[in-house]
Amino acid sequence: MPKMKTHSGAKKRFRRTASGNIKCEGSRKSTPRKMNNRQRRSARQGTLVEGGMAKRIGRMIGA
Repeated sequence: MPKMKTHSGAKKRFRRTASGNIKCEGSRKSTPRKMNNRQRRSARQGTLVEGGMAKRIGRMIGA
């Protein structure tokens, strides 16, 4: 069976953490002025992907 290629779009957007979870990076690169500072800081943080979506993304990034 041939090797699976990694999905190049997923490889740019997701990382595997040291504990094996999948983390998606912060989605907002430029934050609007109507957000307050706490909202802007939390938008920069990444979040962990959970459940079946994590399994699917794990296959796409080849981990």
